[in-house]
Amino acid sequence: MNALCALFLALVPLQEAPQPLKLEKLGITIAPPPLEELKPDARVQGQVQGGWDGKLAGSKVSVNVYVLPISEFGFVEPEDVTEILLENLRDVKKGGDENFGWDTQELRPGKYGFTPYASIAVGTRKQGTEAKNGVIMFSSLTKDDGYVVRVDVEPEPDEAQTKTIVDWLAKGVAFGGEARNWKWSDEDAKARWIDDAPEETHKKFDGALRTDHYLILTNSSGGKLFAKKMEECYATIRKVFPFEDVPGRLLMPVLLFRTPDEYYAFCQKVPKMSLEAARQTKGHAWRDYYATWYEAPNDPVHIHEATHQIFSNRLRLSGGGSWFQEGVAEYIETKENDRNIAASQVAKSRHTPLTEFFVVKSLIATADDKSGGSGAGDAYKQAAVLIEFLRESKWGKDKFQDFVHAVGLVPRGQLPAIEAAIRKVYGCDVATLEAKWVEYCKKR
Repeated sequence: MNALCALFLALVPLQEAPQPLKLEKLGITIAPPPLEELKPDARVQGQVQGGWDGKLAGSKVSVNVYVLPISEFGFVEPEDVTEILLENLRDVKKGGDENFGWDTQELRPGKYGFTPYASIAVGTRKQGTEAKNGVIMFSSLTKDDGYVVRVDVEPEPDEAQTKTIVDWLAKGVAFGGEARNWKWSDEDAKARWIDDAPEETHKKFDGALRTDHYLILTNSSGGKLFAKKMEECYATIRKVFPFEDVPGRLLMPVLLFRTPDEYYAFCQKVPKMSLEAARQTKGHAWRDYYATWYEAPNDPVHIHEATHQIFSNRLRLSGGGSWFQEGVAEYIETKENDRNIAASQVAKSRHTPLTEFFVVKSLIATADDKSGGSGAGDAYKQAAVLIEFLRESKWGKDKFQDFVHAVGLVPRGQLPAIEAAIRKVYGCDVATLEAKWVEYCKKR
């Protein structure tokens, strides 16, 4: 019998152990996922560089690895890679859902690439109102490329399945190269100034000032004092909207010009503003930077725009809509008394109803003061009073941070997605939230 068993085993080919996926050009190695019936997908086509198929606790799992060149997409941080895939998930023409948003998004430190951390995003794709499948994205950057490990799970994974996949990604992805200089080299800092600043300022560039969180690029003698003010703004904003400092994130660039005219020229060169529009601003945050000129470090415009920069570059909460983005910045900038008139209007039900307010594309367009300044118009103050209510009232404050992250991740101005986020956090619809807000303002 033993001889027969030995002969049988000798004739049966041994099943090869699953092999890691090696992206040699990137220096990335990805261990096989812990799936049942695991089958490698050797497909290499376009952006897809391989993957696996299998099952996890009865659910069908598909893993695909994408590589996207930085030269084509302009990635700066891992979250930028995630956002490209997010656009695809929202693209109706490709079968996407315009209301799709991440349920959670986190940054995980680790040796995952040139950037020493990865973006991990988890969301649910729906068909109508029913969950269809779960999507998990793990993204990071090497020096020349962005990459993402996309995991689709059908049906929607439960908490345990999601944890299994996230744990595998966090432990199974490894990078063999060197991490970037997150403080910016002097050469990179100067190159940024030469690329973005008006030509007439190039010879006057004094070099870069670095703080714990900012890279100050300036031709102004007030750079050191302004750098101190930006760190004060950072501390205030982080106290109201807490977040973790993840090691390895690039210092946030601030372009501080000596004169208003130099700032206006920058506005025409980089964000392509008209001269008239530029003259109506004291500063603005866009993409990764904040730009202004040195005049008064204590001007409230700085903390307003610093809030926009942090929401974009640290919290990565760029959704919700203009009401949300301007609301959080205006709330930080103003004091309670500055919001009294707007609160009185809400108490008298003379405000813009929330179902209309949430879909306004730009509050600047509805402001009484068309200058677009940080305190422009009743719309800004209404947004700030709403944030005040959610953060300070007995009804809303315990769930405020959940609200910020839930709404900040949904598409801008999409009422169904905004209402779904509100239901998730507060367990009520928009009408109920509005009634609680009006009641708060009456007693304020």
